[in-house]
Amino acid sequence: MKTPALPTMLTLACAAVLLCAPGARAQVTDADLRDVEPFVTLFPGLRSAGPPAFLQEGIRVSYQSAGAVIGSEVPASGGGIIQYDVVRREATQVLAYLHSYANDGAGFYPLATDYVRGYPGLGVFWMNPGALQNAESVAGAGLTVTRTTKQLANIGPVAVVRFQTTTQNGTTVYEFDAQTGLLVFSSISAGASAAQLVLLSVRSLTFPWAQGRAPNWVRPGAALAYSGSKTTNIPGVGPVSQPYEAAVQVTQAGARWSLATIALRLAGQDIGAGVMATGQAQIIGGLWVPESALTLQLPQDGVTIDQDSITGATTFIGRTADGIVLQQTTAVSRTTNIYDARLGVLNRSIQEIQLSTALTTTDLARVTPDGPLDALASQAPIPEASGGGGGGGGDGTGDGGCAGGPLSSSPLALAVALALLAATRRRRATAPQRQ
Repeated sequence: MKTPALPTMLTLACAAVLLCAPGARAQVTDADLRDVEPFVTLFPGLRSAGPPAFLQEGIRVSYQSAGAVIGSEVPASGGGIIQYDVVRREATQVLAYLHSYANDGAGFYPLATDYVRGYPGLGVFWMNPGALQNAESVAGAGLTVTRTTKQLANIGPVAVVRFQTTTQNGTTVYEFDAQTGLLVFSSISAGASAAQLVLLSVRSLTFPWAQGRAPNWVRPGAALAYSGSKTTNIPGVGPVSQPYEAAVQVTQAGARWSLATIALRLAGQDIGAGVMATGQAQIIGGLWVPESALTLQLPQDGVTIDQDSITGATTFIGRTADGIVLQQTTAVSRTTNIYDARLGVLNRSIQEIQLSTALTTTDLARVTPDGPLDALASQAPIPEASGGGGGGGGDGTGDGGCAGGPLSSSPLALAVALALLAATRRRRATAPQRQ
């Protein structure tokens, strides 16, 4: 099997740091809910409610994002795709991997990643539908709650419960599927910025391995160092390469999931930090693969395990002398992550993104020796957490105030960032070239 050039998942994990990625906490709190945090004031029972039936491990939920900045010197508008992969669900938390994509005209390419964490009964794209049964009872003080039918291009008509708040800061709208509790539409306008998300699809991913435990070295305190380069090749200018480094530390972990902080340095300068999620039900973007993946019998040329109709991304798994290879390709990008065949740890991550303005290649390889990981792996296994079970649980109803507020660190903020990115690239494409 041919080992391809790679994009770095580690780079993407930090790319959204200014937009989101609050510090990881020991357990789920209201702050993890981000934009939807006000809903636990409206429905306090959601903190202990069960998950919606659709919210299973391996589910991917895709949204069309759009954003605009209309009051600046350089107005901008644009959009992209935001996808959530549910990588772990337990009795007290749901963990998802957020990955977003922009389009340069020739195809989608990876833009940024983040983690999403919530209560089983409430998260950034779900709500226990029991809370929606009598949702009109919480209306008031600038909050209206209505029922309507939403026509979704890829899905059809959906009965929704619509929450709308208007304040001097702007207007916020959330629409949840009345039957399933899935977020189907949201919009925020605040000052000169506006953004919205529209549901595109919900589907189950398939996995080549049986879901299983994380490698035993995955526990708080595990530290990994990566080193490599970032090379930008601009037509007519030539390649410019800079040293690139990443420091990763696992801050929280369970038997089948982890959260890790990442700090990036480019040419000796700190350029950002973020948090990455990894879970047993994850095919891209993980710091590790489950123990069950290490014994996979794979054909010599590998096998395609997923094709995403929204982004056009194809995911491939194979095995080389270097380890297990997971590769995702789109029309203009290629990302390959290579995992150690014994430890399951990410050994190398390479990414190529070919845009109209430049070819960018990032390449990071693990420089931390195996010894410290082997020492961690020799410890007693982390106990299993109880599973989340099926949908149901409490209905999440209760008294409270109104939802809303200014545009904050969130997927909706990412939609605005997509607009700014599109405008920046348009300016670069039309700018006079240096002779």
